[in-house]
Amino acid sequence: MATAANSTAPHHAARATSLGIACRTPAGEWQLDFLLAEEREADGGASTYQTASDRQHEAADTFLRQRVQQPALEPAEEMAQIARGWQP
Repeated sequence: MATAANSTAPHHAARATSLGIACRTPAGEWQLDFLLAEEREADGGASTYQTASDRQHEAADTFLRQRVQQPALEPAEEMAQIARGWQP
């Protein structure tokens, strides 16, 4: 199981952005397995939210293709997993 997050932090005219993926260990703990940070130009808006860059998306896609052996869950399967607290 994996989850991803993207965040930005103001840093002068540019922003430090990061994209991370956390995976569940066999013991059921979340572990950060992928993190890519980069400096990017601010998008000009007042919001600190900014989508991940193409470079970040490509690196995350490569990581997931190499690590994930099963197809993504269907929406109903994901909801069932959430309802069970991500337990098998």
